[in-house]
Amino acid sequence: MATKTTALRAIKTDPLWSVREDLHARFDGLVEPHLVDRVLDSIATNRDAKITVFSKIFIEREATAALQTMAGTVDGGLLDFIALNRGGMAA
Repeated sequence: MATKTTALRAIKTDPLWSVREDLHARFDGLVEPHLVDRVLDSIATNRDAKITVFSKIFIEREATAALQTMAGTVDGGLLDFIALNRGGMAA
């Protein structure tokens, strides 16, 4: 189990931590959790520019589309419903 200090350190070093949490809330159980990280990291790596608040929007959209494809054609409303019932936040 991660300690509070470890969790804070991860947040400081991962500029996509909030996007990562949202994607895990929506897709864990539909795809393997390591695939969520792999897809997100791959999409972020393919961007030439520094990750900003603005670019996170596009990275999350692209990752969501890729993960929806991997999970099969799933209605976005269903994903939001699943995330809310897990106590997660929908994107």
